[in-house]
Amino acid sequence: LVVNLLELRKFTFFRVFKVDLHTDCPFWQAPGYCSSRHCAVCGECSADEIPKKWKSSETVDRTLSPFFKGWKEKDDTLWIVQDKSKELSYINMNLNPHSHTGYQGPDSHRIWSAIYGQNCFQNSSLSDMCLEQRVFYRLISGLHSSVSAHIASSYPVGGGDALMDSVVLGPNLDVFEERLGKHPDRINNLYFIYVFMLRAVNKAAPMLLDSDYSTGNEIEDTKVNLLVRQILDSPVIQQCMPDNSFDERLLFNSDKTSHLKHQVKAHFRNISRIMDCVGCEKCKLWGKLQVLG
Repeated sequence: LVVNLLELRKFTFFRVFKVDLHTDCPFWQAPGYCSSRHCAVCGECSADEIPKKWKSSETVDRTLSPFFKGWKEKDDTLWIVQDKSKELSYINMNLNPHSHTGYQGPDSHRIWSAIYGQNCFQNSSLSDMCLEQRVFYRLISGLHSSVSAHIASSYPVGGGDALMDSVVLGPNLDVFEERLGKHPDRINNLYFIYVFMLRAVNKAAPMLLDSDYSTGNEIEDTKVNLLVRQILDSPVIQQCMPDNSFDERLLFNSDKTSHLKHQVKAHFRNISRIMDCVGCEKCKLWGKLQVLG
């Protein structure tokens, strides 16, 4: 599975991310961008690298309506706020690996405080929360753990300065231990979002098989379709059924919890908007991608 996923990232459809990195923060006046060189995004695609069919739309359609008959989605019913700016950029993600950038301090803490602040259940202990509340909290914590794991796996080594151009990045076990290793709950929540994602891919498999991955390069498009099928046919995905992974059928299915769906959806939408407040351009890029799932 991992080998196929890494191979898939080499191809245009999964290598290029169409995203808005210029919208102002809707919640507070952002203090400006991170001063570290490693906060900057590089690899914006040139015009000839962008498939012609992608240029026909200025917005990013991330709805499911093309795949479900009778399914009509409006932006205010989605779980994330879609990028609609005319300043959308096409970014080569392979040239912008998720790594330590030097973005830290009050601005970074403010972002995470705002994200956790969307958890209106945070004053309760996990044992006192209903299933929907626990899932929401664990998804946020798992997202945070995922970011920490990426930072620890690509961190300045050999005493290098993160602000210098020549810094060498590599795994840092001390950072991993401090941010994750000492906190079993964070490790558990990291595994939780992994299983949550696998279950989502399993459930969306028919849609993913029918999706249009064409970019105009027939050889590349054929390889992409083959890899997608191989990934969806892998035992890890095939076996990720409700009875042995995550059972989404248990959510919002009672009179006591059905009202929480709109509340949780609003919180996820706010989290997607908080990404526009991130002062590190590369962190914003990856934050938007990760919030999408």
